[in-house]
Amino acid sequence: MARALKKVKTPLATLKRDAIDALKQAGHWGDEVGVAIRLATTHRAARRQRLLHGIPSPRYGYVAGQYEMAAVDVLHFFGGNRAQRSALYQEAMPTFATLECLEAWLSHFSSRRFQRDLVDALFAQAEVYLSDPFYRSGILTPAVWLRMVAVDAAEIDRYAWAQGYRTLNLAKSAAVWSPPRSHRQAANRRTKW
Repeated sequence: MARALKKVKTPLATLKRDAIDALKQAGHWGDEVGVAIRLATTHRAARRQRLLHGIPSPRYGYVAGQYEMAAVDVLHFFGGNRAQRSALYQEAMPTFATLECLEAWLSHFSSRRFQRDLVDALFAQAEVYLSDPFYRSGILTPAVWLRMVAVDAAEIDRYAWAQGYRTLNLAKSAAVWSPPRSHRQAANRRTKW
């Protein structure tokens, strides 16, 4: 991260704030959502390239007379540890009023495609959060539980971004997330697999 920051003149706090605003305004986290940046050394990048060569790092390019970095890359790369990333992800997400809103967002929020089995497992997790008396007895609202599932999806997306995956299924996501046993049973009942 320190090496990457030496190449970018835009202050990190500004970069994160711009990325959150851009993603929230777009309503999705596609790779085409970008933020303007200033680089320490200028050059015309004909196509998108990585900030650091050979390792997963933010992609940038020269677009319409300015340098632009993929907004989701800013959060994935510069987000810090998992708790810090979680706070950034939550700021960049829409508010989920219903399970259907969450399911629609999970199916289309990223440029990396979440396959149906993974969406169903995340959806089943949300169903358990909203229906299980253990979770409902607390002070957290349904919107907070739905947002927690969306943060899990964002962590899965970060893993896919780092690995270079274009599509993700439940098996590929196991390195960073797997549903608890009760969630797996709920997903199995829903998808019959």
